[in-house]
Amino acid sequence: MICSPKEKNIAGQKFNRLTAIKRDFSKKFYQWFFNCECGNVVSVAKASVINGYQVSCGCYNREQKQRQNLTHGLSKHTLYRTWNGMVQRCTIEHNKDYASYGGRGITVCDRWLDVENFIIDMGEKPQRATLDRIDNNKGYHPNNCRWATPLAQGNNKRNNREVVVDGIRFKTLAAAARYFKMPESTLRNRLFNESAKNATARPVVSKNIKHDVGDGRFLTRNEIAAEVGVTAGAIKHRLKKGYLGSDLLSCNISGHPSLATTLLSSRTMHPYIFDQGLIVL
Repeated sequence: MICSPKEKNIAGQKFNRLTAIKRDFSKKFYQWFFNCECGNVVSVAKASVINGYQVSCGCYNREQKQRQNLTHGLSKHTLYRTWNGMVQRCTIEHNKDYASYGGRGITVCDRWLDVENFIIDMGEKPQRATLDRIDNNKGYHPNNCRWATPLAQGNNKRNNREVVVDGIRFKTLAAAARYFKMPESTLRNRLFNESAKNATARPVVSKNIKHDVGDGRFLTRNEIAAEVGVTAGAIKHRLKKGYLGSDLLSCNISGHPSLATTLLSSRTMHPYIFDQGLIVL
């Protein structure tokens, strides 16, 4: 066999079910003859085999179709797709998730290779629930699997990092944010820029939160801005500075140059008239 000096010789190497034999020079592109485990010899593009796009002479696809036809009429069952996904990512090397499952030793027990047994053991899936392994380092078997909500499954991921906020230990940052009733992004930014103790000390400034304006009413940031005649950013600035009650409705911002800066920077292309502390468009 003669190969180009620039071409890698893969003779004898096995890729899934195909073992390289020799280069097929009758084809225009780089194709090789491969011997399949079933005994067939096929000529296939080398790149397709190496990259896992073709794993056999075609016998694999035929077996898969035959396997689907032998599921005792359960291929349309609501759990069949869940079962099939579980088996695929644990047993098929070219599956996109194989590296995170079968590639690191996660297996499916022999009993669950039969979809009927899987359905019997797991029972009907609750609404919005997904298949979850209790111990992420163990495989799929009846004693290690459950139906879990997306929230519970998210808290059980192996790449989660515990956080300690205000002396309380949480499995995830999302769990801490839910506990302190603040957006996860807000808590993350505060933990990154401030101490863990100060992260929850200040109130969360949200446009949807209603604030006491001192006259018996509770208004959102946008509602206060509309009533005062300033931007929502100006009201946000007041809230961050700790202004409460009637101070939120005050029109006088002469003592707060940063507020005026906020207003001016947002509309630099428009003229302003300053009259008794008010900014009039």
